[in-house]
Amino acid sequence: MTEANNRALVISLAVLLAVGTGYLFFPGLMSFDSIFLYRQVTGDTPVNNYHPPIMVYAWQLGHFLTGPGSMLILHQVIYWSAITIIALCVHDRLWARSMVVIALGLLPPLWIHSATIWNDTGVMSSLLLAAACALLLRRTGRRSVFVIGFLALCYAQAAKQTAILAAIPLFYILCDAFFNSGHRHGHWPKILMLATTLLICSLTSVYILSSVGVEKYTKWPTIAVWDLAAVSVTKQKSLIPSAILNFKDDSETESLNRIKEAFNPAVNGPLARAANFFPEPEYRQELFDAWLALPLDYPVSYFGHRSRVFTRLLGIGTDQIQLAFEHRIIDNDMGLKLLNQDKQILNKAIQW
Repeated sequence: MTEANNRALVISLAVLLAVGTGYLFFPGLMSFDSIFLYRQVTGDTPVNNYHPPIMVYAWQLGHFLTGPGSMLILHQVIYWSAITIIALCVHDRLWARSMVVIALGLLPPLWIHSATIWNDTGVMSSLLLAAACALLLRRTGRRSVFVIGFLALCYAQAAKQTAILAAIPLFYILCDAFFNSGHRHGHWPKILMLATTLLICSLTSVYILSSVGVEKYTKWPTIAVWDLAAVSVTKQKSLIPSAILNFKDDSETESLNRIKEAFNPAVNGPLARAANFFPEPEYRQELFDAWLALPLDYPVSYFGHRSRVFTRLLGIGTDQIQLAFEHRIIDNDMGLKLLNQDKQILNKAIQW
C-alpha cells in the first residue's frame, strides 16, 4: 500500500469518528456555563469577560450555518485533526496508526470532554493540536504547520488564562521543531528568542480581543456566594446578604430553602438560581465582608467545605470520577436540547 493511500485511510477513519461524535452529541453537552455563553452568542446577554469572548466570536461565526452546534463542530475539527496528525507521525504502519486514532481519540476522559461546550474543551483540543503540529513540523519543516500550531496556542490562551502554563513550554517546543527540521538548524538562544516573541505577541492579541467591546465582570463573587451557601446549608441559616439573593422579599426560612435547593457541593453554577453572581458595586463590600468572616465565625464548616472541594478535585472520597459536569443539556429557556437525547445509543455512549 502506498503512503498516500495509507494516509487517506487514516484520515477517513478520523473523519468517520468525528462525524459520529458530532452526530451523537449534537449540538454539544451543555452545563450552566455553556448556556450562559450561548446567551452572548444570540445577543440576549452582552459579550463579557466571565467566559472567554473568543468562544463567543467563534460560535457566532458558525451559528449562521449550523446553529447552536457550530462550537461542537469547531472543537471536533480541532480535536480529531490533532489525533490524526499524531497518528501519522508516530508510526508508518496502517494498523498502528488506526489503533492510535481509535485508542487516543476515544479515550473516555478526552472524548467526552471533546463533546462538551466548555472553554476547557477548547484548551484541551488546541494544546493537543499544537503538540501534534510540533511533531509534524519536525518531520516536514512546513511553515504552514508552524502557523497552525501558533494559532492553536493563541486560541488556547484566549479560551482560558491558565492555559499559559502549558502554552509556554509548547511555544518553545514548537519553535525548536521549526529551527531543527529539514535542513534548518538553530541553537537554543535563537529558539528562546522566537518563542518569547511569539508568546508576547499572542498574549497581547488575547488581551486586546478579551478587552475591546467586552463588558467587564468581577469574578470573585461567584466563589464567595458558593462558600457562603455551603456554610449556610451546614449551619441551617442564610448567610448570603439579602441584597445578593434573587428573591429579596423571602423570609430567612424561604431564602435558606432556595439556597439548599440550588446548592451543589461539586460546582457553583446552579446557585445562580438563588443568588446574583454579578452584584452591583454598592453590594460587593457587604458580600466580601460576609465571605471574609466565614473562616473566623464558622471555621469548621468553612474549612470542611474547602477540604471537600480539594479532595474532590483529586478524586478522593467519591465513587464517580467526574468527567463533564453535565452529560446532557441542562434545562433552559433557549430551546436547546440534544438531537439524540431520547435514543438509547446516547445513553450507552455516556455510560461507556
